[in-house]
Amino acid sequence: MKRPAAAPCAATKIRIRFAGDVAPGGKSLLTFSVDGQVALREIESGKPLMQLDSTKSGVSVMFMRLSPDGKRLAVGTLCEEIAVLSVPAGKVEWKVNVKGNGVIQYLAWSRDATKLATCDDDHDDNQSVAIREVPPSK
Repeated sequence: MKRPAAAPCAATKIRIRFAGDVAPGGKSLLTFSVDGQVALREIESGKPLMQLDSTKSGVSVMFMRLSPDGKRLAVGTLCEEIAVLSVPAGKVEWKVNVKGNGVIQYLAWSRDATKLATCDDDHDDNQSVAIREVPPSK
């Protein structure tokens, strides 16, 4: 059986540290580049729809996750904080300090985007999970 030919696609090279979620609708991808840029990019062209310079914004990214509707971005930081930003504006809507709990290593939204499950590591290989209420969008 022959495999169908691959469809042509735009090849845009972006040096990324990691890629996050594919946004609802499947047309954009959340990326974090090696130079500290968080971006929501069109998959076909690589064009940024939203950009956030984490080196200037005070949001030091460790993990990030789009809300189910794609309108909010949750970011776990190296500074033991969780931030929720509006998409595409990139404005911080909510931030909570979790100092003492450790670096946020994983985030997951509830289906209705009212809660975040967070997993952190306190640097002694002790990991904990918490469910946090997230205020509605402004």
